[in-house]
Formats: sequence, C-alpha cells, structure tokens
Amino acid sequence: MKEKITRELIKDLKGERPHPIVITTDLFWDCECDTDYINYTSEAQCFECGCIKDESPDSRLIEVVDMLITKSHLLEDPNFQKNPNSRSS
Repeated sequence: MKEKITRELIKDLKGERPHPIVITTDLFWDCECDTDYINYTSEAQCFECGCIKDESPDSRLIEVVDMLITKSHLLEDPNFQKNPNSRSS
C-alpha cells in the first residue's frame, strides 16, 4: 500500500495525472505568501503576511514533499548561504 501511494504522489509531482489526488497534512499549514507559503505547525503565525495557523488550511502533502526536497538540495549546495533573516533558509 505504501509503495502504491508513493508512486501516485510521484505521478502528481511530475504532473502526469490530470486530476491529482489531494492529500493534506496537519504537520504543515499554508499562509497567503506568494512564495515560501508552507509553514511548520510549530509556527503559530506567518511573520511575513500575518496569517494565523488556526485560521489557515493544512498544506498539500505533495507541496510539502517538494519543499523539503528543494530545501535538502539547498543545504547540500556548498555555495548556499543560510540567511537567518530569510524564511527560505
């Protein structure tokens, strides 16, 4: 079952399905920012747009996976500089 779900999520990520499965996770939530809109549940409020976790939707799992993959690649890049004032670090 786990492998089937993983295969389906990969199809969604690649855009191979006309109507992707929408699976959300309560471990993350979406704010109204145009970029970096996925927030950890430990963050009660978005410091950029002011959205509040309890008034915002859970994040789509496929977008969380994409965000985590992107961040992991950034962390592996020797030229990547962490900026403590940036939300994307």
